[in-house]
Amino acid sequence: MANRCLGCKREIERDLQTCYICGASQSYVRYYIKSVFVVLVLISIFSGFGYWYIDKTIKVAQTNTARLTETKTQTALQKVQQSQVQFQLQLEQANKKALQAEAKATQAGELAAQLTVKLDEAEKKITEAEKKVTETEKRAGWLLKLNRQLKAQVKTLTDKASATEQELLLNKENQQEPAVSPIESPISPTESPEPENNSSD
Repeated sequence: MANRCLGCKREIERDLQTCYICGASQSYVRYYIKSVFVVLVLISIFSGFGYWYIDKTIKVAQTNTARLTETKTQTALQKVQQSQVQFQLQLEQANKKALQAEAKATQAGELAAQLTVKLDEAEKKITEAEKKVTETEKRAGWLLKLNRQLKAQVKTLTDKASATEQELLLNKENQQEPAVSPIESPISPTESPEPENNSSD
């Protein structure tokens, strides 16, 4: 029964230890040991290269990580410093505003005190003015009463003067009339003279 060569894959006799065509050993151990050795060598080489590459990659990664960490740290520190500077500026501005507010409050207090003084003065002036108005009203009432009394007295005096003037006129008229004697009278004894009506206006 024929067997195939492990190397050239041609049919050879089963009991042959080497192929008479290609010279390949027909023992699996002998035939594959070289391949296994080569594979082990290649695996070792690739393992060494892989270890070197992985180590280099790890070192590069560590370096990059360190650089990135340092960069981030520096950036964070810069941001922290900027934040501190901004905080200081804001704190200074807040202090300035607080001082300005305190100054304005002081000014407002002074103005309030001045206004209070002025209001007190105005109240005093208003009170004095009210007193003067009250006194003036009292004086005006007294003057009005006095005026009424004077008008009444003037009217009384005017009436008296009119009455006196009328009496004087009557007296003058009575004094100017002549006395009539009975001899010179042209009127007969039977005729009586008409009485004079002396009416006072």
